[in-house]
Amino acid sequence: ADTGFNTKSIYAPFTGKMFGVMLCRNVDGKLGTLRAFSGGWAGHWQPPGWVPPSGHIAEFEDQRDKTEAQLAELTQQLDALKARRNSGQYQPKIDECKAERRRLSRALTEQIHRAYRFQNRLGEILPLTQVDTGSKRPPTGMGECCAPKLLQYAVRDQLEPLSMVEFWWGTSPPAISRVEGTYYSSCEHKCYPILGFMLRGVAAAEVGP
Repeated sequence: ADTGFNTKSIYAPFTGKMFGVMLCRNVDGKLGTLRAFSGGWAGHWQPPGWVPPSGHIAEFEDQRDKTEAQLAELTQQLDALKARRNSGQYQPKIDECKAERRRLSRALTEQIHRAYRFQNRLGEILPLTQVDTGSKRPPTGMGECCAPKLLQYAVRDQLEPLSMVEFWWGTSPPAISRVEGTYYSSCEHKCYPILGFMLRGVAAAEVGP
């Protein structure tokens, strides 16, 4: 509570969130738990006591802040140009601002994608840019759901995953119905393409022939 981190934001309309808990064991055989939430939460990405994002955010954090400031400035310029009476004569400038905004967004997205390199217990590495998603670019937020976050932290911290659960808390999103306190499986769109790789080498995930 003293950090200002609370559940108030996930009770606004359509702002609920998925949470996950993992039971794991360290190299000394001691049991413990890890906890995660999907994406960011009220401006937080790694509050105390929660696992961090699965990507190497230090590789793009500074550039993200710089680019977001540039994008905000370009948006203000566009709004000012469009508000002028004879905006038609400013169309070339408007198009130029839009093109620059697209370029900056694309460059930042590519940098973020390069910072996501998934690792499993076998020591194998799978860059996000090489994940087969059936499209040219990975879905936004891929790797930031609870299961990938928990698995990635466990691997990097030499913890053995034993079991895991994900559940919804807060208000339901408009597209897919979610019930608070209900357990859900990992999403097929963002998680399935990487979870098979991330679970390689995890004994608890092995299945029979």
